[in-house]
Amino acid sequence: DGVTDRLVVVCPDRHGLLADVAQVMAAEGANILHAFAEVRDDAIVLDAFAFDDGHGERLPPDRLLRLRQAVLHVATAPQGNPQRVRMAAPRLGLNRVRFVQCDAWGNSRVEVRSEDRPGLLALLAATIASAGWQIRLAKINTDGHRAVDVFWLSDPAGAALSHAACTSLRAMLLLALDPSFEVEKKHGH
Repeated sequence: DGVTDRLVVVCPDRHGLLADVAQVMAAEGANILHAFAEVRDDAIVLDAFAFDDGHGERLPPDRLLRLRQAVLHVATAPQGNPQRVRMAAPRLGLNRVRFVQCDAWGNSRVEVRSEDRPGLLALLAATIASAGWQIRLAKINTDGHRAVDVFWLSDPAGAALSHAACTSLRAMLLLALDPSFEVEKKHGH
């Protein structure tokens, strides 16, 4: 559409790759508007991103070049360790996390609705990776200031998440989106 840049990553998958790529993109100032990520049966990942600079403009050429180099570096690293991105404070009460425990393909599906902000995809993907789950497919969409991110997940062996695992991950995602979530829950607010 003229004001977005595009980036496609095709490489062997590894645990946490989507989180690492999204972290690097956020660190370079890329605001991810849409993304599609899929891990093929042969363990090759296809990630496609549409992004802008967070102000509706394309990234300057020098920043776009740095971003591409940083993504190439993290995508080819055996284990990622990108810099962590500071995120804007969330708006309270606007976060929703909904699970389908086991879909027709044997994956668990989680839909996250939240106020969009820089680094959101990195935060969600890192939270999922830190819980030990594999992202098999992801569809990321931003509509205005609202993000709707859908992830199809499995355990490392390819099985759907248990009810207990879904409940735990839901709490982890809500806490990551809004650090006051757990405090409010404990105090009965």
